[in-house]
Amino acid sequence: MPQEGVLLQIDGSHHAWLGDRGPLLTLLLAIDDATGTAPYALFWEQETTEGYFALLKGIIERRGIPLGVYTDRHAVFRQTRPLAVEGSTDQEREPTQFGRALRELAVTPVFAHSPEAKGRVERANQTFQDRLVAELNLAGACTREEANRVLWDFLPRFSARFGVPAAQPGSAYRPVEEGLDLDGVLCVKEWRRVAKDNTVQYRGQTLQLFPSVDRPSYARARVEVQERLDGRVVVSYRGRILAPGEAPPLAAALRAQADAGRAEPCADGEPTVYLPEPLGAAPSAPRPRVIWYEDSALLQRHRVLVQAGMARARQEGKPIGRPRVAAQVDVPFVVERRSQGDSWRRISLAHPAVWSTSGRAVKPSIGSLRRAAEQQGNLAMRPPVQPATALPDTQHLNAPLPTLAPG
Repeated sequence: MPQEGVLLQIDGSHHAWLGDRGPLLTLLLAIDDATGTAPYALFWEQETTEGYFALLKGIIERRGIPLGVYTDRHAVFRQTRPLAVEGSTDQEREPTQFGRALRELAVTPVFAHSPEAKGRVERANQTFQDRLVAELNLAGACTREEANRVLWDFLPRFSARFGVPAAQPGSAYRPVEEGLDLDGVLCVKEWRRVAKDNTVQYRGQTLQLFPSVDRPSYARARVEVQERLDGRVVVSYRGRILAPGEAPPLAAALRAQADAGRAEPCADGEPTVYLPEPLGAAPSAPRPRVIWYEDSALLQRHRVLVQAGMARARQEGKPIGRPRVAAQVDVPFVVERRSQGDSWRRISLAHPAVWSTSGRAVKPSIGSLRRAAEQQGNLAMRPPVQPATALPDTQHLNAPLPTLAPG
């Protein structure tokens, strides 16, 4: 390629980089096709999607976004499953996670048909296996972190020794757009459907989604689960990041736990009384957990507290629970549209969405619009019926036909 940043050749090199001193590692290396320099490289356990995400992130943070990458046909870069439809092309395959990230960054992937096709990075791997192994031995690197530190110190010297000027001056690397969440692109993404209890299942985990100001419930919504490079699992809904938490155990598990830890009565039938332990005493056996909805005294106390809180809210004029649909209707909007002669159905379709009692954004029904207008005394009657145009007199058409005289 004529200019730096137009095409990067990336590849993984399996080698005994640390000898007998440490684990087996794989070198993930990127070589610029125009200059032969190494914009970034790192050691990883294997050739994995996360490893190449980390490689691409290092390149973007140091140089920018390249125009294209040249890779082999490893499963990280290209789907290895057979095509679903016979006669389809490679462009019609579903992209891998790495391919999806390249598409979001507007980077063109190019797949090599042989190792000789990407000769620059293959020859660079051989050079690294010769010179970098000696550097690692001299530094006494035994772990992946130590090997990466030696590697990052070696990269500038390698580029200065083996790099050549590009045919065209300048750089084709693109800066990261303002507002682009790079960690939200270079991650594993999967779509999930939220259950009715606002939970999401992801790889054996149950994530709990909490209500927000804009949406009190995410039940049945389609969300995007992102597993990022730092190990965090976040949920995205329409471009907005949610902070999920660990879901509580199911009701069956809680009941089983309560049954297992419920206190047994003494021989005289009196319940067991637990006294506080003195300070400095050795901890005793764990006390049984008591769940409030299975203890009659705690249940009654909870009921009293709830009723007192609702009474206090009513005295202060605060709403209790979700507002009804009729309370969210824009009555001036309805009155204005009725005065213009619109029907109730047209007003319902034109009215902004309101929140239903189940937490969904819906259009108000015609009955909700009428009830809201009646409650405020602004019910607009239907527009007056226009008088029908007088039909022409057709009585003469019913008159009998005259009888013709014979011959």
